Amino acid sequence: MNLASYFDNGVKIGMVVDDTIWDLQRLYSRYLFEQERIPHADDLAKTLVPSDMAMFIRLNHNRLEYYAEAYEKISADSRYFGEPGMSQPVKKVRLLPPVLAPTRILCAGSSYLDYLVEIPNWPKENWPKDVKISFMKQQKCLIGHGETIHFPGDSTQGDYENELAIIIGRSCSDISEKDASKYIFGYSILNDACIRDIPIWTGGLDSPRGKANDTQAPLGPWIAPQVFMKKSANELNFTTTVDGELRQKGNTSGLSWTIERIVALTSRYFSLSPGDIISTGSTKGNAHVTGKFLKQDQTIVCTMLHNAGYITTAADDGAGETAPSHDLPEKPGVETEVPDTEGPVMNTDVVIAAGPPMRFQQLYDSAGKPRGGQHVLDKSVAWSVPGWRLQQEAFALFVKPASGQVLVQDRKGIPIARFADRAQARAFLASAKVDLKKLKNVGQLKAEKAEKAEGRGQKVEDSEE
Repeated sequence: MNLASYFDNGVKIGMVVDDTIWDLQRLYSRYLFEQERIPHADDLAKTLVPSDMAMFIRLNHNRLEYYAEAYEKISADSRYFGEPGMSQPVKKVRLLPPVLAPTRILCAGSSYLDYLVEIPNWPKENWPKDVKISFMKQQKCLIGHGETIHFPGDSTQGDYENELAIIIGRSCSDISEKDASKYIFGYSILNDACIRDIPIWTGGLDSPRGKANDTQAPLGPWIAPQVFMKKSANELNFTTTVDGELRQKGNTSGLSWTIERIVALTSRYFSLSPGDIISTGSTKGNAHVTGKFLKQDQTIVCTMLHNAGYITTAADDGAGETAPSHDLPEKPGVETEVPDTEGPVMNTDVVIAAGPPMRFQQLYDSAGKPRGGQHVLDKSVAWSVPGWRLQQEAFALFVKPASGQVLVQDRKGIPIARFADRAQARAFLASAKVDLKKLKNVGQLKAEKAEKAEGRGQKVEDSEE
């Protein structure tokens, strides 16, 4: 038995069993009347089964057995199968994020050892020593099955991260790891969608600009209540595919900390309320490392196997519409279709026009045609098109980031452009009339820095360029 929020002449809470969704409020009203002949069964059911999932959880944590009993009684009575609106195929309804308005969406990061190992040149001494509460998402990040992630127009590096989402069942603060399971209502899937090509000065990859844009948290399509799970949440298999290509595969046993530890430590710093969401982090295989960033019209499917079913959410075109219905796949998962970002594609034909510091700059191709834009930090940097010239004879550094791409930086370490390989980067610099003989790599700059510091009698600390 799973619980979903769906839209059917208004927001409703549904009980999902196999391929059928039941209007839980109506089902429970019929159960109360048939079982106890309560005259005001409808009013009582409306109170106990509101349309808001967070309120439902507040009222019904640790009493879901009543609804399971109601389902067993009513579903066995053939009279109710034909009652309009009582039940219908789940593929015919518009599924919403299970919790539409949580007070908090907290996200843990760097939680899987496989994820840490996959990132090259990340020293072990910098790995998290305990649960890392990395960032928060806002309510408008949440979308449900059948909806679309809308990445910002100035980004071309949309990413996906399949994560087990913990749904809190009771208010709590600074609880023990031993007691944590008492406060968990259930689990869902959250796709921690994000963008990777953001300037460092904005706060880095975990900044709101990278992680908390509208639609960047597909959730659902339902909650698997903990009480009905026959398998521990600490040992769930999960996969992520993009257009059918397997991108992520793992098991929650790969988490560096148990689900209970994540909840306990999070509650030490945040008071948690019913319906709050804690996303637990992602394993290896996301596009930030592989370089396989999302493109327009691609479909992402995230699955989380528990018992005999899947915890799933999905999306395709039609975001924001109330009319379309969306078929769950035969083995449903998170499906997310990515719209056109209209952002720049960094290759040998793309140039940046200079301007004042920290202003949005227009990108042009070699013919002078606009190609979108991005933020440029250093006004002295300009890649030339006909009529422009390089305003600074700067050194450029070739750096291999985790994605395997080549990052071109100016002498101050400010990112300028990314390329698939060193040859493309050199060709681009040559077209911009940069004297390639003046290029220096990171090792040369460190050596020069050390030599100058030695002349001043200073000690030089190693740093990343």
